[in-house]
Amino acid sequence: MKRQAQWSVEMNDLPGAAKMWLAAGCYPEAIKLFLELRDSNSLQKVANELTNANTEALQLCADAFASLDAHDMARQVYLKLGDMKSLLEVYVRMQCWDEALGLLPEHPEHAREVYLPYAKWLLMEDRFQDAQEAFKQAGEPGYSLKMLEVMAHNAVVERRFKDASCYFWQVANETLKTLIPGTANTFEGETIVHRYETLRERALMYFAYDKIYHYIEDPFTADRSDVIFGAARFILSSLGTNQMFNVSRVYTLITLAKQANALGAFKLARFAYDQLHLLKVPRKWQDDLELDTLKARAKPHVDDDDLLPTCFNCSTEKLPLINTEGDKCSVCGHPFIRDLTTFDILPLVEFEIQPMSHQQFLQKLGSHHATGASMTQSSQDGWSSHQHGGADVMRMDDHISRSSVDKFADLLMSVSPGDTFAPVIVPEEVLVTMKRDEVFALPVLGIPNRWRYFKNMLPKTPISFDANTQLFFHEEDLEFFMLRDRCPLSRAPHISTKLTNKTQTTPS
Repeated sequence: MKRQAQWSVEMNDLPGAAKMWLAAGCYPEAIKLFLELRDSNSLQKVANELTNANTEALQLCADAFASLDAHDMARQVYLKLGDMKSLLEVYVRMQCWDEALGLLPEHPEHAREVYLPYAKWLLMEDRFQDAQEAFKQAGEPGYSLKMLEVMAHNAVVERRFKDASCYFWQVANETLKTLIPGTANTFEGETIVHRYETLRERALMYFAYDKIYHYIEDPFTADRSDVIFGAARFILSSLGTNQMFNVSRVYTLITLAKQANALGAFKLARFAYDQLHLLKVPRKWQDDLELDTLKARAKPHVDDDDLLPTCFNCSTEKLPLINTEGDKCSVCGHPFIRDLTTFDILPLVEFEIQPMSHQQFLQKLGSHHATGASMTQSSQDGWSSHQHGGADVMRMDDHISRSSVDKFADLLMSVSPGDTFAPVIVPEEVLVTMKRDEVFALPVLGIPNRWRYFKNMLPKTPISFDANTQLFFHEEDLEFFMLRDRCPLSRAPHISTKLTNKTQTTPS
């Protein structure tokens, strides 16, 4: 039989030779001839006849099916063999992603072989968020980061500035994840941290500029005048003399001038018009610009006092509406902490503590109040309560000094502004007098066991905090904003109160 099969091959009778090899039990030779003839039906009959003991022949059948693009038949044979790696390769070629992903929990060693082509397929389907996660699962965070950078750039080019802010925020977070623990003080670590801060500032800038762009380009806007006014001031203060890709200084100054006139900041409006005359303004706006400039010169050269900001760190009032050196106090240099839903300056002051762990800080914070000391029983209006003869008694303590009521404020007043801003260091005797519900503690991302601390200088003003973006907000403004939009930067549907290192949520 074997000699007849060989003679049929020599006579170029391949179908006859394959049948003879099969009848002789020489499965490998028969399979090779069926493959050469591209006879998938005969191959399937052979695969069905073979038992699990015929491993070599089954493997040849499966490989033959795969080379013939008969993936479904190959899948059946690989299942019969229990060859999971080859089965996953078939699923990938067939783009049967659900089946491939379903096998990974039992075979995690093949995750990269599945997730990497899956991520590339998702990119082709314009499913960028899913592709980013797939690249991470494949152990290729570099691909994910490059993809986010491209998406961020494309969003800016296409004037989708709110999307761009979200992408840059994600790029910043992914960049920070490349920081090796314990290397923050090295040159490489400082470079990564600096890049993170730059990308995060860019995300904030594009979020603010989205309001400016739509104010100019759209026929109407749903944002209030004071919100647009605050966004323009934030952009110009943050930019200074620098430029940012596709952020138009002309658009920003025109918006600022119009809103300043509407709100009574006539001095700032005149400044904006003067700056516009130094720039190249579109021809269609030049006549209106000249007329508006003349109208601005006819108004008082003052700004409404109610619009002028106050620094809660040094208590300086009536600060300039724009500081070209940065979005910070022009006296002490404390950075303004803004609510991105309204761009109002929040009454928060950053401080540092003396060398101690965060757990020690939590134990000592407000301990003067927690032990029932006299300060917890007195308020800033001078009243105190105590028990006398079994009865609760309230009295006015005129002798209570302001320092005993708010030692933190006195500490701020005792510090003289320097050339560069540095947060005030709070000693233990002041820390124990501070109320826990007035203090926020948030971890420094990427650097374990390092925290930043903030004090609410207006306790009657409720402040919310988002742990994902590390942004602060007026509680009421945030609630109203979330009714019609998503969280700034992260675009999450809900605000996160869970800190990244699973430590107690702020307020502390």
